[in-house]
Amino acid sequence: MNLSTKIKKGGLWLPRGVYKTLTGRTRDVLFLWVPKCAGTSTYQTLVKHGCIEDRWLDPMRRFRNRGVSTFSHVDVVGLVEEGVIRKAYFDNAFKFAFVRNPYDRAVSLFAYLKKLKFPEVPEAMTFTEFCLTLERGAYPPVGLYNYKGLSQCNLMLSWITDRSGKIIADFVGRYETLQKDFQTVCDTIGIKETIPHENKTEHRPYQEYFDPRTRAIIEKVYRKDLDAFGYSFD
Repeated sequence: MNLSTKIKKGGLWLPRGVYKTLTGRTRDVLFLWVPKCAGTSTYQTLVKHGCIEDRWLDPMRRFRNRGVSTFSHVDVVGLVEEGVIRKAYFDNAFKFAFVRNPYDRAVSLFAYLKKLKFPEVPEAMTFTEFCLTLERGAYPPVGLYNYKGLSQCNLMLSWITDRSGKIIADFVGRYETLQKDFQTVCDTIGIKETIPHENKTEHRPYQEYFDPRTRAIIEKVYRKDLDAFGYSFD
C-alpha cells in the first residue's frame, strides 16, 4: 500500500511513529504547522499542555529543547541545521502535521491573505490573479524568518520534509478528518482534548472558485502535494 492510498483512509503513520506510540518512549512533541491546515486550532489546544510557539529567530535561540513545541510556519529543518533545535530533541520528539486538499487550501489562502490585507494580495485581486501569482512562483521559500505573507503558499511538503524530500513527521493527519486524526495525536501523547476550529476563513465551497484555467494552474503548482497525499479536485 503506497503513501497516497494510506493517507486517503485517514491519518498516516510513518513506521517510526508506530514504534514510538507502541513503546511510549517519548512525551516530547513537535507540531509541524502547515499554513491553513488547522494550525491555530491545534496550537490553541496544545497550549493548555505547555506548548510554546516560537516564530522569531532570537527567542528561538533560547528554545528549551523539551516538551511540546511548534515554530509556526518557519523551516523546522533549517532550525535543526542552525542548531536551534537539537538533533536529540528532534529525533526523539513525536512529530505530527495536518494537510488539506490543495484546491481547498488555495482558496483558503486567498481569502485569508486578502482578509489580513497583505500587500501582495490586494483587496481588488481576483482569484484568477492570485492563481497566476502562484503559477509565476512569486513567493519566497519557507525559511527562518518569512512565516507571513505569500511564503505560506509553498507546497505543504515544504514544512514536513527534509532536504532529501523524506517526510519527517511521524503522523500526518488530514484537515478533512481533523477530529478523528487529532484524537490519534491525543491518544499518542497522552492527553484528553477535543479540537476547536479557530482562525477559520469564511468562503464559498472551494469548487465554486474554479474554472478550467485556475483548476489547471493549481493542479500544476501543487502537483507534488496532490500526489503525495492522494488528493483530487473532488
